[in-house]
Amino acid sequence: MKKLLFIMMLIPIVGVSQIRPYGHIEYSDYLVSTYTKFPKISITTFNFPKISTKLGIEYTYKNAFIAADANVFSNYYSGKSLNPELAFYDVKIGYHITKKIRIELSHRCIHTITSDFQQTNQKMFGGGDKIGIYLN
Repeated sequence: MKKLLFIMMLIPIVGVSQIRPYGHIEYSDYLVSTYTKFPKISITTFNFPKISTKLGIEYTYKNAFIAADANVFSNYYSGKSLNPELAFYDVKIGYHITKKIRIELSHRCIHTITSDFQQTNQKMFGGGDKIGIYLN
């Protein structure tokens, strides 16, 4: 994150650039199942963490933008605090073709989190890249 902020400071800040922080918190109730064929058929089902907290920052210069965010998924621990279990980290770079259309290249890392409260039962990890054209 420090490198991203340093890069943002190198780009000249004039009337056409903007730094915008963003975030949200939400509650969901997902049941996730995975299916494996090899070496034998197995189905694993687990409850996805219920509380999601997302914090990020976006820097725009004219029509180009770069953004980074972290989305942490947590469950309740003993009914009074949250236990973080899973995190998605995203880095995006893109260009607004028009006010309603943008092209974006993004990378996502998925990591399991082990907290001081308890070991997590989530075993999700990985990541990937994508390119897309989005309509606002």
